[in-house]
Amino acid sequence: MQSVMHPGHYNDADMLQVGDPGGLSIPEARTHFATWVVTSSNLLIGAALRGMDPEAMHILQAKEVI
Repeated sequence: MQSVMHPGHYNDADMLQVGDPGGLSIPEARTHFATWVVTSSNLLIGAALRGMDPEAMHILQAKEVI
């Protein structure tokens, strides 16, 4: 994926799957989130925040990654 990040343009890697019940394992979720950050895509969560697994919430709030 080519990165085109400048005013008026952003990368759109589709939907962030971290926290989707029955979806990704924890290592997969970490990799998925890191890929989102590296490509400078918008961080749009595709899962319900209520009842989200605490580990998934920790991944999504990782300030050192964001």
